[in-house]
Amino acid sequence: MKLRIEKAVAIPLLFLMLLPPLAMLALGHQFGDSVLDKIPFAVADHDNSTLSRTLVKLIRENETFDVRLFADTDKQIEDGIFRGDIAAAIVIPSNYERDVTNGQETRLLLICDNTQMSAAGAAKGKVSEILGTLRAGSQPPAMRSRLGLSVQQVNPGKSSSIFSLHGSLLSMVQIAVFVLALEITRKSDIRKPWAAIRNTSLCGLCGALSISAVTAIQVLRFDFPFHGSVPAWSLLAFLYLIGIAALGVLVRYWKKDKESAVEMTSMLMMMMILSGYSYPASAMPKPLQIASSFIPFAHYGIPLRNIMLMGHGFAEVLPDIRWVVGFIALAWGAFVALGALPAGRKEAHCAQAVAE
Repeated sequence: MKLRIEKAVAIPLLFLMLLPPLAMLALGHQFGDSVLDKIPFAVADHDNSTLSRTLVKLIRENETFDVRLFADTDKQIEDGIFRGDIAAAIVIPSNYERDVTNGQETRLLLICDNTQMSAAGAAKGKVSEILGTLRAGSQPPAMRSRLGLSVQQVNPGKSSSIFSLHGSLLSMVQIAVFVLALEITRKSDIRKPWAAIRNTSLCGLCGALSISAVTAIQVLRFDFPFHGSVPAWSLLAFLYLIGIAALGVLVRYWKKDKESAVEMTSMLMMMMILSGYSYPASAMPKPLQIASSFIPFAHYGIPLRNIMLMGHGFAEVLPDIRWVVGFIALAWGAFVALGALPAGRKEAHCAQAVAE
């Protein structure tokens, strides 16, 4: 029996510890714009001024771009994109330097092949950085404020896809923790509150190690920012995954068998959608806006992302930590309450719950 239990636990444990980091490695190359370089690029300089030539020089020297075409007409750029020779191009209008120097509004045009979304997003981000370099350089103040960029057929922001992927992996980890808690918990464990608390803590620790590996790969391999507090990030992830493991133990108690308990993972899959992580809660109908604040993932995925991107620390995520601690306290309190019930009453209570 002991060997059978170890085999049952090994599969979800391996799933939890290996699959999310491997998925980050495999999919990060596809969705991480930061790894792109040598994008086939074209330039149409209709101004041929000192400012425009400086901009072209910066583009040529940047490793993100492989300038393959210096176009005389916009038609040459269009033909190059349709042939697949280039993925993006910049068009500098005539009188560009004069308009900028005189403080008049003028815009560069970035044209992208939107069938190559990663290349389009990377090109937009890097051209914006180059323009920022010009603004901060030795140009007159009027020029710093007037250098601009308009975009045609360009993909949204550079990091949106990779952080959507990160959110999906956060959700994957919580599902794996939930299933692991189901597998290592026997019905008799609920009569031993400390055994249930121990199991949930171990599952939470395994989940925290898994998502830490995912985030380390994202930051170290794909150069994504981590501006905030590592201890705050680690504590929140650990506590939240303890709560999810505790939820798994409770579901294991209330459900007739493991198979029906595993079906409850669909509830966890909906958390990311309704939490406001991938779609702003403020844009949802009012009832869903209210409900989103009670969804556990909203106090996990969003604060972790804010720590990484916005530099949040303990002060900013303390309300979420308190919420998660309350969530754990309720679950552990349920373990103690159920453990205090007489055996006969517990069995009848469980049968009634299954019938409902």
